[in-house]
Amino acid sequence: MNNALNMDKIGNFMDQLSKRKGFVLYTTLGIFTAYLLYVLFVGITADTKGDFKTKITPMPKTKIEKAIIVSNAFIDPLEKELNDGWLPNNIELTSLLDNKVNYQIYTVSAAVEMIKIFSTEIARTGQGDNEFEPLFEVYNRLWSFDPKSFWFTEKTYRKGISNIRLYQEEMKKGNQLIDYNLRTDDLYKVINASITLLEKPHSWLKQGISSGTADDKVYAAKAINAYLYSVIFTITEIHPDIVRRGGADNIYYALEKMREINEFEPLVVMPGGKDGDEMIPNHVSPLSEKLNELIDRLNETKSAMQF
Repeated sequence: MNNALNMDKIGNFMDQLSKRKGFVLYTTLGIFTAYLLYVLFVGITADTKGDFKTKITPMPKTKIEKAIIVSNAFIDPLEKELNDGWLPNNIELTSLLDNKVNYQIYTVSAAVEMIKIFSTEIARTGQGDNEFEPLFEVYNRLWSFDPKSFWFTEKTYRKGISNIRLYQEEMKKGNQLIDYNLRTDDLYKVINASITLLEKPHSWLKQGISSGTADDKVYAAKAINAYLYSVIFTITEIHPDIVRRGGADNIYYALEKMREINEFEPLVVMPGGKDGDEMIPNHVSPLSEKLNELIDRLNETKSAMQF
């Protein structure tokens, strides 16, 4: 009798344990499935387009107003990515969404090169003067921080943005150790650096790439293009006299080509088939052609500014 009761208890216990295991298993699968759907949603909805302004209103009149708007052009693309959520160093599966990840990584890459020009040329009172230390720190340390590092990446990039805003505040206070002195040769250096930055992704696309890396290179190109648009558009919009010296038609054509590249947003990036197989779409060649046209026009602008 007692043995029968004990066996019944053991049987009930095993049934309950089995039900609990089933509950835990199905709950875990449900959570995992929900998270995969979340990751997929992030991937599909991730914004990989820049904020392409076509007009600045109101137009700045004073040197300080111009300094603030132009320096913001060096901040805005990176700050937008930080506000969207920084993915390259994310321990979650969202770090595997390589389109957005590569877009953010190459946004930083462009930002480092451009802010260096701002600090060493535009914000200095003269060639013999020292740089404003907070601006020097931005490109020398803060924005050079590894975008995939797990330690304080977002905080470090935001500190760089704060340093540029400190420059703005010091300009308002009339700090005699800094300046805003944008000249034709400064735009020349911006364009020259832009060509160098664009040539790297252009060379990748021109050589032909596999389906596994096509989207990486396409979104690297889009990120660099978006950052450069922010800088070049703002400078040329605020300083039309400089634009005329470099050939207004060249600049305007280059900006229009940048807008086209920004709108280039295939749902799935395909590199095309081998030997001209038209059954497989080719998104790489059209973007490569657009980059080639953009680089050619920037080179023509640079040549015109040498005279």
